Amino acid sequence: MIEADYNQLEVVVLAALCRDPRMMQEMRDQVDFHCLRVSLMTKEPYEAVVRKVKTEKDPRYVQLRQQAKVFSFQRQYGAGVATIATTTGLTEQEVDRLITAEEQHYKELGRYYQLVMDCVEAGADRLMRLRTLDTPHWNANLRRIVMLTEPLYYFVVPTGSKFDLTKDRKSIPRLKNYPVQGLAGEIVQIMCGVILRKFYATQNYQQKAFLVNTVHDCVWVDAHESVAEQVKEDLQAVMDNTQQVIGDLWPEMNLDVPFRAEIHSGISLGEL
Repeated sequence: MIEADYNQLEVVVLAALCRDPRMMQEMRDQVDFHCLRVSLMTKEPYEAVVRKVKTEKDPRYVQLRQQAKVFSFQRQYGAGVATIATTTGLTEQEVDRLITAEEQHYKELGRYYQLVMDCVEAGADRLMRLRTLDTPHWNANLRRIVMLTEPLYYFVVPTGSKFDLTKDRKSIPRLKNYPVQGLAGEIVQIMCGVILRKFYATQNYQQKAFLVNTVHDCVWVDAHESVAEQVKEDLQAVMDNTQQVIGDLWPEMNLDVPFRAEIHSGISLGEL
């Protein structure tokens, strides 16, 4: 079995959406974001934290990195201070300090989240105008279609996909989460199409390798050992080319952040 997994896909997509220059540069520099947050927490140099975690295996810093990892996921999904403190084991004061440090480090991130909320509300305002002042200028049939299908509250990502947040417009976690997860999922499905064409072109590697499934941001392949290495090389090449593929489809997205895949294999899913 082969698993091809995008590395930190949600972080890459968040960087592409919020356009924070520091976050985008750190993606290009392959910064370990969890070690970076430990650095923000302890005020130690990033390089010193990486050394203590990855070279010295210092138990305290390994634990801090794990706490920072949980913090980053909780923050991205919009969890509050109390929830983050409970799940990470940090105190609420420590969580508050880390949030403040992160907001100072990524200044565009807060502005992006505010943009999402503003756009959701503006969608409703636009539709209300359509129902009143603008209606005389619209064809009656077109107006009827729009009125029946257009959501009241939504956010549009650069691909044109529209996320209906009518039921969730007051839910900060969902406002933060849906556009990022949705665009990430859309990118994965587009790249699955590229992978599928590769399998068609090779006739499933002479009927020795088969696509099995996708699970969020990874692809599973069942391959005979005689073609496994070639399949892994091709998956790596296709998925590492995501930036180019999406850029060709939507040049205006300016997707100048790297997408990297990690490829693992084993005799079963349990041994990947």
